[in-house]
Amino acid sequence: MEFFGCFDSAIGSNDSLSKIEKFQYLKSLLSPPSYNVVAGFELNEKNYDSCLELLKQRYGRTDFIINSYMSKLLNLKPVRNSSHVKSLRRLYDEIEVNIRNLRALNVTEGSYGHLFNPLLLKLLPQDLVLDFHRGRSKDKNCKVSEIMTFLRNEVESREICESVMSNPKSSETKRTFSQNYQNGQTYQRNYLKPKNVSTAATLHTQVKSICIFCDSANCHDTVNCKVLDIEQKINKLKVERRCWNCFKKNHMSRFCKSVIVCKRCSSKFHYESVCRKNIKPINSTLNASDRRTESESNSNNSPLVSNKNVDNISVSHNNVSAKNKAFLQTCSIYACSDKRSALTNAILDSASHKSFISAKLVKALNLKIIRFEELAIYYFGQTTAHKKRYPVICLQLQSRHDSSKVYKLEALVIEIISNLSLNSPDLSTLRKLKEKNIQLADSFENEIPVDILVGSDSFWDIVYDEKIRVTDNIWLINSCFGWLLGGVGKGNNSDESCQNVCLVMDSSFILFDLSKFWEIEEFPNETRGLSERDVQLIRNFENNLEFNGQRYVCKLMWKENMGPPIGLDSNYEVAKSVLILYAIN
Repeated sequence: MEFFGCFDSAIGSNDSLSKIEKFQYLKSLLSPPSYNVVAGFELNEKNYDSCLELLKQRYGRTDFIINSYMSKLLNLKPVRNSSHVKSLRRLYDEIEVNIRNLRALNVTEGSYGHLFNPLLLKLLPQDLVLDFHRGRSKDKNCKVSEIMTFLRNEVESREICESVMSNPKSSETKRTFSQNYQNGQTYQRNYLKPKNVSTAATLHTQVKSICIFCDSANCHDTVNCKVLDIEQKINKLKVERRCWNCFKKNHMSRFCKSVIVCKRCSSKFHYESVCRKNIKPINSTLNASDRRTESESNSNNSPLVSNKNVDNISVSHNNVSAKNKAFLQTCSIYACSDKRSALTNAILDSASHKSFISAKLVKALNLKIIRFEELAIYYFGQTTAHKKRYPVICLQLQSRHDSSKVYKLEALVIEIISNLSLNSPDLSTLRKLKEKNIQLADSFENEIPVDILVGSDSFWDIVYDEKIRVTDNIWLINSCFGWLLGGVGKGNNSDESCQNVCLVMDSSFILFDLSKFWEIEEFPNETRGLSERDVQLIRNFENNLEFNGQRYVCKLMWKENMGPPIGLDSNYEVAKSVLILYAIN
């Protein structure tokens, strides 16, 4: 009921949103098993009302909700010591919340008070129960409200007493590990009091912060040093005989008493800044074989990026003047997986060989990796290729104007698509297009990030042949997601920006794999790898093969030293004797 109330106040009662958009928000906020109830519904207005009704029937039943609140009251954790004020406050808040929720469902205290009163008293410490019975009237029946009033007064009184009697200077005597760790001082636990030092010495100790790696003072902490790389840091720790975990001298990391765990590999024997293991990839949906492949590649220290000289280079770029803006062919669409969806911007670029998607969107949609693919990337102005292995995912692109228009896309996962701020046309151009009832594919909202780039492998399946001239330099191209605006013209953005895109794929490794298909099926025409006996058999077969005008004829292949006229036994005499015997009979 709490979810339905929040959803209705924020989204359900918002008249500026259509039912399809409300349905999209509803599906994005649900999680299994409640998501499984509406997973099979298509995005349309009728199904939105049906899904709400179905969810309320499944999870909005009053009897189930009452049982849930009563179960929480019966399973509360008791407090055994009255000096634990925080535990008493927690117990009071939990009881009060559940009682008020039951009261909102028209469940009065009289219906469950006789059962809950002894259970509630068992949750309190013994001295509080004694004080409660000592102060109450014995002629009246015990009520839940009476116990709650007593508990509230006790908790408030103890909180006031605790705040008055607490020592404000006690917190100053505690030393945290992070301060000692960063300043290179000896580790000291919180319950140990530091030695008394003078004010000047204390001030000097607090100000001094020297990095043990680069010896810089008051610039950065030791744990955040980026002047040296990991190997240089490790070498310096070895030379100075420091611990790899706390960076202190005269002990090893396996004998270190600190409880710090590396955030990258969860090791207890070194700190994160000297961890040799690479940062975990963002795509956490790799299967077991993929993880094994990645770990083997890391263990062998074989980089995925290699250089290769090429002869053919293709570069595509645009020069935009300061007065005009270049409008890329962009669209605002819904990126959908099996269970999730998100509104994002996509760039349609026919100069790109492949389609790409940002790792942030892959993680948000929980997309699964279907395979890996290797590409050779040529950056702008360079003549060398950088080969890299990318994961490939599959998702669906849905139009924000018509939910029935869905396109299935395979894309390569990269860190980020573009940091470019997309240009939008001026208000007069948008007003003119709106008067003509033209549905633009892009909403031109800069708050929506660009997380998808559609390359030439899918560009011509999305874009239609129909186009309209808006001005001399601005065109509209129709697509399955709406009209794409492209060209050069006046824009609304005040900042000047330009972006060049250059991407070339080296397909040599693909041709090498394809050649295996016909090499396996083809009869070997080389004697490489064959023994002398096999070569002799092939030669004898070719020499004894003849064509008699109708078919090919080949003699039997005899074993060595077993061919005619010697070596093989003949049954001629046996057959002849049997024939004579039957003839005599």
